[in-house]
Amino acid sequence: MPPITAARDGCHYPEGVRLSPPTGCKSECTRITGRLDFKLDPSPGRRKVLSHKQHPEPLDFGSAFPARFFRRAAPRAARARVAHAVDTVMNSKCSLPTSVFLGALAAALYAGSPALAGTFTSDFSNPNQTGFTLNGGFRADGVTPYPAVENGYLALTYNENSQQGSMVLDDLDGGQAIESFVVRFKLQIGPGSGNPADGVSFCFGSEVTSFSNFGEEGIGNGIIVAFDTYDNGGGEAPAVEVKYGGASLAIAKFAKADMVTSKFEAVEIELTRAGMLNVSYKGRRLFENVILPGFQPIAGQFGFGARTGGENANQWIDDLSVTTVVAGGATAPVVTAPPQSQTVNEGAPVTFRINFDGSAPLTFQWLSNNVAIAGATEPTYTIARVPATANGAKYKCTVSNNAGTATSAEATLTVVPDVTPPALVSARGSSDFLGVVVSFSEPVDDVTGGNRANYAIAGLTINAATVFGSNVVLATSKQAEGATYTVVVNNVKDQAAAGNTIAPNSQATFRTFVFMPGFVLHKKYNDFSDATGTSPDNLFADARYPNQPDRMDLLNAVEYPPNGATRLPADPVRNYFDTIEGYFIPPQSGNYVFFTAGADRWWLFLSTDENPANKHLIAAEPGGWTDPRAWNTTHDTDPYRHRSDFSQFNEWPAGATITLTANRRYYLEMVHHDPSWSGGDWFAATYKLEAEDDPADGTAPRLTGNVIGTYVDPSGSEINITQPPADLTEQENRSATFTIVATGTSAYGGSLSYQWQRQAPGSSTWQDLAGATAASYSTSLLTLADSGAKFRVICSVPALVVTSAVATLTVVPDTFAPKIVGAGSIMKGNAIEIGVGFDENVDQSTASAVANYALSKGTVTGVRYQRFAHTDGVGFFQLGTAGPHHGAAVVLTTSGLTAGDNVTVTVKNVKDLKGNAMSAAGESKALVVTRTLKWAAMGGDDYLEGETGGQDITPDPALWPDDVVALGQADFDLISSGTANWNNYDEATFVYEEITGDFDKVVRVEYQDPTSQWARAGMCATPSADEGVNRAAVAGGAMMEKRYLLRVNPAVQWNGAAGNNANEAVWRDTAGGNYSGGGAGIPAYPNAWLRLQRTGQTFTGYYSADGKNWTSYGVHTFTAAEPMPDKLLVGLYYAPELNNNSAGGGIGHSTVAKFRQYGDFKEAGEEPGRTTISLSGGNVTINWEGDGILQSATSVLGPWTNVGSTKPYTAPAAGAAMYFRVQGQ
Repeated sequence: MPPITAARDGCHYPEGVRLSPPTGCKSECTRITGRLDFKLDPSPGRRKVLSHKQHPEPLDFGSAFPARFFRRAAPRAARARVAHAVDTVMNSKCSLPTSVFLGALAAALYAGSPALAGTFTSDFSNPNQTGFTLNGGFRADGVTPYPAVENGYLALTYNENSQQGSMVLDDLDGGQAIESFVVRFKLQIGPGSGNPADGVSFCFGSEVTSFSNFGEEGIGNGIIVAFDTYDNGGGEAPAVEVKYGGASLAIAKFAKADMVTSKFEAVEIELTRAGMLNVSYKGRRLFENVILPGFQPIAGQFGFGARTGGENANQWIDDLSVTTVVAGGATAPVVTAPPQSQTVNEGAPVTFRINFDGSAPLTFQWLSNNVAIAGATEPTYTIARVPATANGAKYKCTVSNNAGTATSAEATLTVVPDVTPPALVSARGSSDFLGVVVSFSEPVDDVTGGNRANYAIAGLTINAATVFGSNVVLATSKQAEGATYTVVVNNVKDQAAAGNTIAPNSQATFRTFVFMPGFVLHKKYNDFSDATGTSPDNLFADARYPNQPDRMDLLNAVEYPPNGATRLPADPVRNYFDTIEGYFIPPQSGNYVFFTAGADRWWLFLSTDENPANKHLIAAEPGGWTDPRAWNTTHDTDPYRHRSDFSQFNEWPAGATITLTANRRYYLEMVHHDPSWSGGDWFAATYKLEAEDDPADGTAPRLTGNVIGTYVDPSGSEINITQPPADLTEQENRSATFTIVATGTSAYGGSLSYQWQRQAPGSSTWQDLAGATAASYSTSLLTLADSGAKFRVICSVPALVVTSAVATLTVVPDTFAPKIVGAGSIMKGNAIEIGVGFDENVDQSTASAVANYALSKGTVTGVRYQRFAHTDGVGFFQLGTAGPHHGAAVVLTTSGLTAGDNVTVTVKNVKDLKGNAMSAAGESKALVVTRTLKWAAMGGDDYLEGETGGQDITPDPALWPDDVVALGQADFDLISSGTANWNNYDEATFVYEEITGDFDKVVRVEYQDPTSQWARAGMCATPSADEGVNRAAVAGGAMMEKRYLLRVNPAVQWNGAAGNNANEAVWRDTAGGNYSGGGAGIPAYPNAWLRLQRTGQTFTGYYSADGKNWTSYGVHTFTAAEPMPDKLLVGLYYAPELNNNSAGGGIGHSTVAKFRQYGDFKEAGEEPGRTTISLSGGNVTINWEGDGILQSATSVLGPWTNVGSTKPYTAPAAGAAMYFRVQGQ
């Protein structure tokens, strides 16, 4: 209890803050916080009635206090204020009339009281809870509102597109300014669409009102913590970001899977009274003491907002608590941690910092040797390059507010003198052949470094030297293209106090730029404001232009970003100039018209010759925008400004007509500025001959290929071939694969290009192989005439080309009988079928003879020769109904077998296409009859039922089979005649098992025939296979079941056009409904791994190139109204979609997809078990434990090629040495 003092009127009050004298008390007294012991009567009509232990009779406060002190919206805050005031007055122990008591209490409430707390808590178990406002709309059904309190959480958005919802708390503090707060909640993002979006934000500030509706970026200029999950192309997300005053203060990047976890994650956001913010997420502190510049206590409301757009996610809040502290009298600052003394090298950076407390707003001033440092007004002070004169200097900082000033202890800076002379690191030329950039090991001084007499280059005149830190740009006479020069440097000193001088006659050799057709240079120059970005002249006047850009890369067209994109992660910050520079090489003489597009400022220049100095502006848009590649349309200005023949900005000497000569080089430069307010970063140019039609919007720029080129810097270009292509011996009617292992580097990145070449037997001419531009090349089917052909690969990086060693191909006659590569079982209904695969295509007659097959148990009752399950490779894929169609697999129908039987299948007398026959004794494979796997033909048979999709289809059942060849426990070839797998109708071949509850399955898609653009090979989870439900039945009202599908598309279509070549995840939410979903990434055939995971009603897709490193995509949750049943059919499916791209008519028959290593997902690091090798009868047999894949190589160092996952593997113990290993999945 505080001490009691005597007042002049005999009343007693506790000591503390001054009170205005109430009626009946003439004294001026002080108060302090007493014990909070009271209760507020909540009964109707008595919201302002209070009882206290020292004043037992109820007190009616009447109109003494405004209603806000008793608002239900913030009861704890109101009660805290009242309790404080009551304790203050009651604990005085004086006997006061009620009127005097109420007057004293009112005075206590309204006086300049110390900081008090307001709170809000909710576990969202009560959907009728008040104290906040929800702002949003209606869900996809048009009836159900969102946001909503349901199931013990607050749903801001659901995994539905185009939602934006917010929750805004009522004002917790009655309009009073808040000096600090702590907010705790749990945040769930996901599951969602294929690329879940967009995110959630927390906001506090005066611009947040009860009816504010905002998304992941927040609202206003107050405190915003954004949980942004969607990257709009600038690399800004996924991330957690702190913003204040409209500026970004801190950002932490995340992998999307680490934010979209589909579970509640803990969040804590704390504002301290000193104006610093702390943020914790998922149990770790992301940001510590982020200073909010200029912060001072403000009144405002708290809000949470979320948004979805073209992608979506569940975005939910739970277990929310908010505690505020209202600003009271200012607390004087204190320095809690002074700056530390430091020892640094001369020329190195140093930073001093303090920790502090006190009421914001706070100001800071650093002093050196008791003298204020101009501009040093932040809690940290940095010297970028410490001079020797700073040795022994003392540094301290004062912290001030309106309650006082605190001064830190001093820190001493010790500087170690720099006695090391600078060294010459490198030299490189420039694209205009008039400059040389000389690089030193440290910054050099302006006088000696800028003295051109200190440099010499034999054969060149040095006209000027300009220092840029550790680089010096020399202006020289014209350099020869592709020439080698040596720079000799003398007398250059560093910036140390000692003036250390470079070693005499220091030298660096460089090679000048070389011309590279098919490419242009993209250069970026940072830090040009909205004002300076209005004219390219400001760029041209910058010392960095054109030889010292902040970033430089190569483009294969006059377009950035490439391929019509809008923004790249390499450009996260705006306010920059960038240029595209190169040469236009007209394909023919004539009059040319140039077209431009972009956002939001751009200028196109063309020179009258190859000299950049003679460039002229020919088209521009100094303020406006178009869509990417919108050559003829615009959003806000005249599109004629963007084309050279009508542009008001055209300054070409001959006017609007630009006449150019074929095969000459004309310097071309496009300048672009990206202002702070720009919505996009794109700019591009194209051209036409005057008589040609205008380019259509959306078409790719013609300024590409052999009509463009640029000079590139050979400095740093290097190619290292660690394994050249090796000689190969292969049988006829097979394909040979050559591989090179090489690395490359250059000033423009480490991208290495390949071009394989072939020299025909007996020829001395090398010819490029079309499309052979990868590290491996597979030939077409070989004939004996190919023997002696030679192969090599041209490896290139900018400014450097290296040719590999030559590899010779030997083709030997096929004198080898076919061998079994796999055997397995599957059920069709209750019938057991056994598949047998061969290492080459086999003769249909002998392969179809039942007598050539025997089982150790049971009976072979029939053989289906699968002529469309051909040997791997597009070379065996034949178009047309006539064929020839030769398969490498058969399906045996059986009797007398049951699930779990151990069976050996023996094959004899089967011939290959050259007539080589297996022995009469035959070859055997052991297998275990499946207990779980079945197959079905999903849907009907369109092409056999007259549903041709408008194509010329031969309705022959022999041409359109659906089938499955089991080649092991985990390997399957699926043959399908499916016409559709979209909207409400599916036709596919489906291998499945029944699974109840959660599961996690993987498969490797090794190959699929080139069919339609959108063919699908992957995994399916569905309640029913819908076998026999044909198109007519669906038209009559039958409804195909809901499904979740993962699949890969082909890289190439049947007609040679590009396939969709993507991983896809789609789902049908309701029986009879349509599919939705999306794609991500490119399948890595033959290692196109897919993973399908179920957790409750949430299905998640993953893709991988190695079966170990997985990328999540396609997360989807089925609703409570339309849930997936616990029991599903799960497995592999293939739907070639032959009605698309005229594929059915063009191909003329069913097609195949090959699936390998289907099974349960195993965590990375689970390696296969023991591997055994045995030799018997001239054959080597390899077997292994687990689900790994066997790989082979001709060298122990690789490269390794997949052999297969079917085990055991048997091969002849003959020929060249081979190495094998088992790779775990």
